[in-house]
Amino acid sequence: MERLGSYSITTVTKHFFCSYFVNFLRKSLSIRLLEPNQDSDKWSWSNPFDIQSVGLYNYIIQTKDKTFTRFLKTSVTLDYSTLFVVIEEERSDQVVFKVRNECPNIEILVYQTDVHPGNGIFLKTGDTIPWAWVYPNKKKEISASFCVNSLVNYHSNECAFSFDKINTVSPIKIPVDKGKRVKIYATTVVEGPARVLKFFFASKMKKNEQNNISNLNLEEKNTENKINMNIEVTVKKLGLSIISSLTTNKEKKLKERKEVLYLLFKGLEFRMLDSTHMKSSQFRLKYLNFDNNTSYDTSFPVLCTPTKPDDLLKGEKNYFLDILIAQKVNPEVTFYETIQFLLNDSTLKIDGMFINAMMEVASNFQRIFNANKYKDGKGTIAQILYHNYEAAKVNIFT
Repeated sequence: MERLGSYSITTVTKHFFCSYFVNFLRKSLSIRLLEPNQDSDKWSWSNPFDIQSVGLYNYIIQTKDKTFTRFLKTSVTLDYSTLFVVIEEERSDQVVFKVRNECPNIEILVYQTDVHPGNGIFLKTGDTIPWAWVYPNKKKEISASFCVNSLVNYHSNECAFSFDKINTVSPIKIPVDKGKRVKIYATTVVEGPARVLKFFFASKMKKNEQNNISNLNLEEKNTENKINMNIEVTVKKLGLSIISSLTTNKEKKLKERKEVLYLLFKGLEFRMLDSTHMKSSQFRLKYLNFDNNTSYDTSFPVLCTPTKPDDLLKGEKNYFLDILIAQKVNPEVTFYETIQFLLNDSTLKIDGMFINAMMEVASNFQRIFNANKYKDGKGTIAQILYHNYEAAKVNIFT
């Protein structure tokens, strides 16, 4: 491994862990293979990948004469303040990305977008090749050049292909002769653990692929997005008052019924959408405040509140809590387009007096749910619940 900036080199053998200190100015790594009893300069350094961001990198490493290629997978994980970089080699038949040419009489040169086509690979008709990125830090998209009769007829400079767009069909018109064009299609499908980017003619297009044609410059229409269900619930203000009997004098076993906790919520929003192409659910909360009313002399009368409440209440787009899950409807694969969880800064202050009070409240609620334990054989469950109602009570104010 190479540490860029200082150009120091660390050698790591299989199943070996080592400490590695990264220059804070340039947090990137490069990998080079060293084979036993082989020339140490046989393999070139891989292009650098960033270890500032947690994630997974699939990339290739080649010999200097480019006659041999290895596929590597590196995962970067964070455990507390320690970054773990795990390097694994993948067999060519087990890589997660593949490219396939199903177009008769057309050869395709595929290469990473923003990289010189000279680093690309030619695919003849029927070829399927394993794929990994030459530059792990650059845009992870594929560009293609289409060749007819050994001549490059079309470059897809404006049309990049991604492994992330599952079952989205993109058309390409290729000039094959004077005034004559042929339309082929590209799509990414899931085959086992791998994602396969394939190029094919319309005659081989499956029915589900015809329904997912994108509108890049298409003559076909997209399938209509029909809304099946749309639910929106908005609550401007909601207050919950938790009242329970608390012990005020342990020696005399005196209890007093009082408000223990007051919960205030503002700007509650819930949305659920079910359409032909998308399913989504979103929950948002503008503001919350929890008042600790267990005792008048408590050190922390406010149990929980946003650290900067004014910013939340004034800004229309600012929320204390925002949860969003969006899923694309696809019968072949479960594909989540967005999973979002945003929580604003908040302040939580708890003292021992509040903890003791809440333990007593929990005990009072437990008496209700375990009503059978106090049944004397004469009273009904309804009577027992009514009897214990005075022990714990929740009032709702809107």
